[in-house]
Amino acid sequence: MEDIKKGAFHAWLGKSEGEPITEEDIQKGLASDDEHVRKMAEFAKNSKEWHHESVNENSFINTVLSKDFSAAGDMFKKMMSEKMSVALQARRIELAQSLYKNKAE
Repeated sequence: MEDIKKGAFHAWLGKSEGEPITEEDIQKGLASDDEHVRKMAEFAKNSKEWHHESVNENSFINTVLSKDFSAAGDMFKKMMSEKMSVALQARRIELAQSLYKNKAE
């Protein structure tokens, strides 16, 4: 996904970068004939699931600042585990789509 540039999906939708991307926007992108747009929409869909982690990241920072390193270590392990799970799931989807595409050809 290295070819996806920040703000490109917003631009395709005709939105400014500050505007939120809605579920309707994502569905519009997923239905596009353009593979690049579909990838951007899939990324937007997946990234919506990450927003809950910012609370964990803020809590982690506050815990480090309070010098409770034992709790901070546990939080860090949990955050990394969650991030790896999301990344692995995204990779599984990419591989499945690739295999399906290859079978169709």
